Amino acid sequence: HDNTGFSGLPGGKRIGNGVYGDMAEDGYWWSGTQDVSNNAWIRSLRYNDNVVIRTNYAPPYGFSVRCLRD
Repeated sequence: HDNTGFSGLPGGKRIGNGVYGDMAEDGYWWSGTQDVSNNAWIRSLRYNDNVVIRTNYAPPYGFSVRCLRD
């Protein structure tokens, strides 16, 4: 993990037709916020790059969820 304590492992994603992809290549996490069209924002981490991407998706896409403890 980095100095924030977050270990963002590349778990991949499930695309709309139920197929899984990007396993061991990229990590994707749902955000708790929605855009103006009620799609949820996600963050993705590229395993081979120092890149964080913010984009939006709607169900039935599937991404990881990060649970935080108060």
